[in-house]
Amino acid sequence: MVVKVSNRLTGVSFPPIAEALSWIVPNTSNRPLLNMCQAVPSYPPAEDLQIEIGVLARLPTMGGYTDIFGIPQLRKAFSEHIATDYSTTVHAENVAITQAAIKPLQLPSWPL
Repeated sequence: MVVKVSNRLTGVSFPPIAEALSWIVPNTSNRPLLNMCQAVPSYPPAEDLQIEIGVLARLPTMGGYTDIFGIPQLRKAFSEHIATDYSTTVHAENVAITQAAIKPLQLPSWPL
C-alpha cells in the first residue's frame, strides 16, 4: 500500500521536546529530573515526588473542588507577588488561578 503524505506534513520539523530529551546524558551525578516541557512525560516522576503526591492524595481536604477562581491563599500570595514585582496594587479578589492555559481565554465568554 502506498500512502501519499502531504508536503506540508513532511516539511514539519521534529518537536523540540524530543531533541531536548536527547541532550540528557544519564550518569550518577545527575539529580532526578522533573520534565516540565510537556503535559504527559514519557517516564514517571521521581520516586520522592510520587511518594509526596501519594501522601497529599490521602488528605481528606484534597478530594474536593477548589473555589472556581482558585485557592484563596494562593490567590492572595500571587496577588502580593505581582503587586511587588510591578510596584502596584493587586487585590486577591481580582486574581483567578486556572487549571489550564485555555481557561483565561474562556472566561470572557461566560457571561454570554
